[in-house]
Formats: sequence, structure tokens, C-alpha cells
Amino acid sequence: MNLKRGNNLIGRLPELISAVLLVYLAICMLRHFLLTIPFPYPVEYAEGVVANWSLRLSQGLLLYPQIGPEDIPWLHNPYGPLWFLITAPLTGYEQTVFMIPRLLSVFGFLICCFLLYRLSRRDLSISAALCATAIFAASPLVWRYSAMVRVDMMALAFSLASVFLMEKAIHYTGRTRKPAPDGLLQTNSNESTPE
Repeated sequence: MNLKRGNNLIGRLPELISAVLLVYLAICMLRHFLLTIPFPYPVEYAEGVVANWSLRLSQGLLLYPQIGPEDIPWLHNPYGPLWFLITAPLTGYEQTVFMIPRLLSVFGFLICCFLLYRLSRRDLSISAALCATAIFAASPLVWRYSAMVRVDMMALAFSLASVFLMEKAIHYTGRTRKPAPDGLLQTNSNESTPE
């Protein structure tokens, strides 16, 4: 009987359990996407707030109105304008107040997965890079917010894109990543001694 790890079922049990768990989580994620994306109402309060600002901008109202004592105290916009500038032209229609921005969030999730794979692939094998991407994608918190009208997934996609482009620029220019010099945040011993 051969008891090498790769040839028997017991040795491959952790890999099989991981694969089954990832398939189960992928089915849960797909179910969540299919239930959430076409739902015509906000799934949570914050989703309604973000959709409200996109709708206001599509109607020509200010994105950052002046707030006075007589205004509703929670009617302020804590986000930057990029998400709203992208979604405002798409949310002016009654049917797409939630659906199109949700699809954009899912698109941001897919961009995040692609960029995580590409960034991981630089230093890891194909299977390790896929595993790193699967760990990100398997998080219920990630796929919960990636199917909602939220700024988060697209902001994360743009952040990962900037890291990816920075890595590409370093690769093509031949520069290397240099560590910070010792004592960068420390004061010089001559400067800190009192006289």
C-alpha cells in the first residue's frame, strides 16, 4: 500500500475539503448575486443613501449641498464624487436606480479578483495565486458588499489597479523596490541632544 500524500484519499482530504468548501461558497455567492442584483429596493440603509446621491446628481442637484440647521442632519455625502459621476447617468431611470449600480459593484469585484490574481502571480505559482484570489472571493463580507450599491468594491478595484500599475511601472523601468533607509522616521542623534 502506497501511503504517499498525493496518492491516497486521506492525504488529499484537506485539499478536497477546501475545494468542496470553495464550491459551496461560490454557490452561495452566486445565489446572493442573483437575489440581490434585481431586487428593486435597498437591501440595507447605506445602499439607499448611496443610491440617493446618485439619483440627486442625475436630477441636476448638488452632490455636496450646504447643510443648515433646518436641513435633515443625516443628508450629507461622505464619499468622493467619482462613483456618483459614473453612476448618475445610469440611475436616472426608474428601473435602474439599484440594478445598474449593483452590476457596477459586481464588475468592481471581478476587477479586484483579476488584479489580486495578477499581483499574486508575480511572486507565486498559478495554484497559489488562485488560492489567494479564492480566499478573497470566498469571504462572505466581500461578496455581500460586492452586490450592493456601495462605493467600496469600485474603490478597492481602483486602489488595486494603482498598485498593479505601480508594479508594472517598476518592472518596465528596471527600478527595484528599495526599503526605507534605517532611521528614516527617527531624528538624528546630534539634533536631539540638548546643548
